[in-house]
Amino acid sequence: MRIFLRILVFFQLLLSAAALFFGTVLYRQREQLKARTDMLEGFMQRVSNEVERERERKLEARDLAKVDIPRTELKKYYKLDVMGNPIVVTNMETGLEEFLVRGEGTMHFTLEDFVRRVQKQRGTLDLTREKLTSTREKLEVTQQELRETAAKLAASQVQVAELNDKILDLDQEVAELKVTIDEKDRVIAERDATIVQKDEEIAVHLDRIAQLEVMIRDQKRYIGELQHKIKVLEDRLGAEAVVVNSQGPKGKIHSVNPNYNFVIIDIDEGCDVQRDLELIVKRKEKFIGKVKVTMVRDEENRAVAEILKLWLQMPIQKGDVVVYEIL
Repeated sequence: MRIFLRILVFFQLLLSAAALFFGTVLYRQREQLKARTDMLEGFMQRVSNEVERERERKLEARDLAKVDIPRTELKKYYKLDVMGNPIVVTNMETGLEEFLVRGEGTMHFTLEDFVRRVQKQRGTLDLTREKLTSTREKLEVTQQELRETAAKLAASQVQVAELNDKILDLDQEVAELKVTIDEKDRVIAERDATIVQKDEEIAVHLDRIAQLEVMIRDQKRYIGELQHKIKVLEDRLGAEAVVVNSQGPKGKIHSVNPNYNFVIIDIDEGCDVQRDLELIVKRKEKFIGKVKVTMVRDEENRAVAEILKLWLQMPIQKGDVVVYEIL
């Protein structure tokens, strides 16, 4: 009996040691499980706070409300009554009593709601991904168009630079043309002034021509009178009058009218000059040409003579000497 008791005590000690060992192991596993549970609850709460989290800058409107799971909700594995005790129900299939772990107020309900919200959020994210894909494609097209536009812009800038150079050249040409125009305007002004002067000279010559025309009319009238007197004398004498002219100076050129091809001669005192008499014009013993008397005005000691162009060597001038001699 004593030996049996000793063996029983030994087995008790052995079982106690085993129980102590397994208790220590279970305690460590319990602490590890508790730590893992606490860590899981913490991360679940952090994840719940990130789902549909309201940010300062909203890229688009959100349809879901903010999800915020308190850690106390994650600890409600059983559904509790108002006293905080787990609710016991009878399983209709097995007929056994069991704790209620589903339904509102349990961790299962909270996690199911969380999963539902996450799924809905995932749907929103899928739509966002599709929109981002479409936006990325549009962005790529836009970037390609932007690159093409940049290339066109660079080419346009080169053309603008070339046009600016051409504009500078044209401005220089315009400046040179302005200088040329100013010079032409000055020349035109000088020519206009010359034209005005010539017009004045022409007016003076026209006045002189008018005077000479009056003189010519008077001379023609006078010639007619002289011709009438000569005819009367010829009728009286009944024969031709022979005119004898002595050689030597007969006078000087008073004026020259090259337009009407005649000259007016100042006859020297005592010289006999008659109509149709050809006279020689000299200038310092130099032969100039010949003139033929067409009219004589004895009262003025002047005569009008036609310039014989066949004998003209150079233009007759005022002051040239008129002589009669045999060449």
